[in-house]
Amino acid sequence: MTYISAWRREPKTIVYKDENGSEWVREGGSRSWRNFNPGNISKGSFADSCGAIGGDARFAIFPDEHTGLDAIVSLFGSRSYRDLTLEAAIFRYAPPPENDSAAYARAVAAKVGVDRSTPVRSLSSGQLQSLAQAIKSHEGWTAGREYPDGQRRREIVVGELELRADVGEARFAAEGFRTEAQVADVDRIPTLIALGSKAESIQRIQDIAAKAMKRAGLGYTLHNACAATLSAFLNEAGVDVPVTLGAGKLASRLSARNWARVDVGKQKAGDVGVTFDRTEPPGADHIYLVVEAKGADEMLIADNQAPKVHTRYASGRGKTATQYFLRAVRPAPRREIGALFTAVTAGIEIIDPENQDFFPWDDEDTNGLPEPFSDDGAPV
Repeated sequence: MTYISAWRREPKTIVYKDENGSEWVREGGSRSWRNFNPGNISKGSFADSCGAIGGDARFAIFPDEHTGLDAIVSLFGSRSYRDLTLEAAIFRYAPPPENDSAAYARAVAAKVGVDRSTPVRSLSSGQLQSLAQAIKSHEGWTAGREYPDGQRRREIVVGELELRADVGEARFAAEGFRTEAQVADVDRIPTLIALGSKAESIQRIQDIAAKAMKRAGLGYTLHNACAATLSAFLNEAGVDVPVTLGAGKLASRLSARNWARVDVGKQKAGDVGVTFDRTEPPGADHIYLVVEAKGADEMLIADNQAPKVHTRYASGRGKTATQYFLRAVRPAPRREIGALFTAVTAGIEIIDPENQDFFPWDDEDTNGLPEPFSDDGAPV
């Protein structure tokens, strides 16, 4: 079976088409695994010359793992890399501050069995293959699930039919049983809260947001990255919204997904706070995730302004006051099939009040930022 094209269907899902027109899905796992791209090589002319058959928002998609590994070897054999030392090549390949380049170089050199000062051009074919494998390991290669497209939908339909048979049509309708196909944004909220509760996941998501800002030509930064950060949180939790840079635009996209407005003072964990001021240009200045509501005013939140959960007040208290909250809702109470998620609010890590230049701390203005994706997720 040879794949001839591929595309991203939704977060953490890549669809491949083979030469017979059949479609296969790689779902979950690491991004490098889903894309057959062990080096996380960016999409573009170089990747295309190495056999890429598609791309997600940033990285190339190759037809198989072997082609992806060969692309790493080709890259390090190119004029841009071959005259560098191994350490200098890794610093170019995985530059700071996005990466701990020094640690990356040490790990790769150790696995290849050479000194970091070794010229890349002196590496043998076997050592270049070892280099590619070392990069694959360092980038992270975790397998997910691979299956023919349509199989998952058939499983869901069969599961619903079996459930209907077990409980009876009347009870199925009356008690609002739900199958996996009907999981809505509201079901992702416990996962969203869990992601926003831990410094490790907050910082990982902030890195995703800073990279999104860089791809938009704004530099690797968290300044003005509140919407980029929240949209990354949402994507990680399984809420399929495009990467969004404007706070007002992201609020609009959530409203279009039937998130309901909630008055200030009635917020709870999992809600999204939207601030607003009328200074030029007027509009939403900040958007953030509520991790815990400690009362009508005080909250613990996660956003781009600090590397851990930190305190914010809905009334402002030196920052822009929150205009309203958005909440994922379901039209009517429905009974779950099993336990989908468990909310995680215990053990929340709270930021120490230290000044760190990388974090903006204050509310900024995202109204004029260019959006990289349209509402349907297509690149602009």
